[in-house]
Amino acid sequence: MADDHIRISLQILNRTYPITVKRVEEEAVRAAAKNINDQLTKMQRSYNIDHNQDLLSMVAIQLATKLENLQRLRNKEHETIVDYSNRFHLLLGKQTT
Repeated sequence: MADDHIRISLQILNRTYPITVKRVEEEAVRAAAKNINDQLTKMQRSYNIDHNQDLLSMVAIQLATKLENLQRLRNKEHETIVDYSNRFHLLLGKQTT
């Protein structure tokens, strides 16, 4: 294992997952695992779901939806920036590509 990687163990739904991550990503990976566990607990309490597979599926859908919304927002913001940049260049009398 290279020096820029570290082996860590994450626990999700009482199961341990040993994974290798970049050292610089360790904090983010641990925070993501905590977020997953928090969402699993919240989902289980809210809907009284006993099956781990169902819990994991619902949390996966929830997190994937959040990611999809963030990507759409980022794309919209990028389009806005490109539009403003083009308008700015037009005001300066420059051609845009």
